[in-house]
Amino acid sequence: PIEKLKTLATKTILVQDGQPQASIVMPTDPAGQAAARILQQQIGAKTGCTLPLLGDDEAWETAWGKQNLIVVGNPMTNKVFAMLYCLHYACSDAAWPGKGGYEVRTVCDARGLGQNIVVLGGSDEMGVRAAVAAFLQKVEPGDRLVLDHFIDTRIDGKAFTPLSDEELAEQPTNPIKQTRNYY
Repeated sequence: PIEKLKTLATKTILVQDGQPQASIVMPTDPAGQAAARILQQQIGAKTGCTLPLLGDDEAWETAWGKQNLIVVGNPMTNKVFAMLYCLHYACSDAAWPGKGGYEVRTVCDARGLGQNIVVLGGSDEMGVRAAVAAFLQKVEPGDRLVLDHFIDTRIDGKAFTPLSDEELAEQPTNPIKQTRNYY
């Protein structure tokens, strides 16, 4: 039996006393890498601290589960993001949040090892850039960057629109009768 519950760290420390407490995990695509570099530069300008940039392979092998991370991209461009997606901690993929949409969220203790993750995701380049911009609005000047748990999303508007009755009628026949398409 479980005798004592583990303390859940809901605060994500990225910079403490001007020192890095996290790394930025870059995606593999050039546009995503540019967004990660902008993120690094802007955090540095506001806090005086430059967070290290890691490729997804390097982060997977050396940092995952050992330090707080900011993970940029989506499952198609970032191996660490893909793992978070498979574990249902991140949602961005090719369909959601849709064109130009984004998700910005903290993931508390994803591996049960005490490290938190900030997810900056989008379905496309424009969405990833928008996620970085939305995150940077949360960064206040100072030698400390600590985030409370949060989720912020902007959805394309078409990503999860239920099918109309007419669209449902046009779908291939299925042995399981579908009466309505709800998510």
